[in-house]
Amino acid sequence: MMGNAPLWTALKERNEICNASEFTDAMMERLGELEVLIADENGYMAEIEAADILRGIGIEDARHTDLMSTLPTDFKFRVLLAQAVFGNPEALLLDEPTNHMDLESIHWLEGFLHAYEGTLIVISHDRHFLNAVCTHIADIDYDTIILYPGIYDDMVESKMQSRQSIENETATKQEDRAAAGVCLPLRRRSARHPGAVTPERDRASGPHGVEKVQYPAALYPIEQTKPAGREVVVAKGLCKSFDGREILKGVNLDILRGDRVAIIGGNGVGKTTLLRCLIGDLTPEAGAVRWGHGMTWGYYPQNAEDEVAHGQTALEWLMQFEPTGDQQIVRGLMDGCFQRDDGLKPPRPVGR
Repeated sequence: MMGNAPLWTALKERNEICNASEFTDAMMERLGELEVLIADENGYMAEIEAADILRGIGIEDARHTDLMSTLPTDFKFRVLLAQAVFGNPEALLLDEPTNHMDLESIHWLEGFLHAYEGTLIVISHDRHFLNAVCTHIADIDYDTIILYPGIYDDMVESKMQSRQSIENETATKQEDRAAAGVCLPLRRRSARHPGAVTPERDRASGPHGVEKVQYPAALYPIEQTKPAGREVVVAKGLCKSFDGREILKGVNLDILRGDRVAIIGGNGVGKTTLLRCLIGDLTPEAGAVRWGHGMTWGYYPQNAEDEVAHGQTALEWLMQFEPTGDQQIVRGLMDGCFQRDDGLKPPRPVGR
């Protein structure tokens, strides 16, 4: 409710006056003014509206009166989002609003923003969310902002057409120069580091039109020491409880090579618990997990803060997994994930 500052201030002042032991005429007159202000801000429905928003973003009624300091990190972010949208502001500026939200909460937010009549400015890496709520896309590229009408997919198509046009024009110029007897070597340069030459990549059309990128083996070596079997991982009868609460009960899974499985559900239903049981990070009370012949796995945790030693840079942390000790291999992989020298900085605590 603090998201509507005038209402919140009026409610606080009204409560202070009502709790006074004695009333003056001036206090009574001020109380009347406050009641008008509260009514203008729809204050008598404020608690109902706030509760509806909290339910929409996945916070159950039993936690609505909990102190913010007692809430888990993902719930804190959701409450801050609820505070921003509360009170029907004329403009909303949302920075990665779908972070820490499950699918149901994102669906609720999309519906809320569809009904919202004000101006929305949103930063997001969720293309589906952008397609659902935006009418224009402002793309920041090479220190330039270009505004595209339409949804995110329209912007991508427009950029691809523009890039193809430039490439065609460049190819035509190269052909003209070659015909004139001028030999110019073609070298690709990194957008982030204009002085660095990047490796050429072999491109092929993958399933569903997804582009497959094959990097030279010398730069990104991936070795498989033995062939993998058809079975990836099999789980039978998994059971796991925390503090007497049953999280997993008789879970059976049979994941085969080529499967891509999404585990969905609300917070606290056991999604992360299941993954941790599969990799052996948690020991189930019953059941068993068996990985297929030749299988290896990589795990990306929901909160990686405990995984990285404080003070370690991203490069230092990744180097422990490079068997040859070749720093250039790690730096090459990091180039697609970090800007400039960010990979040489120590990580910040989550949320700061």
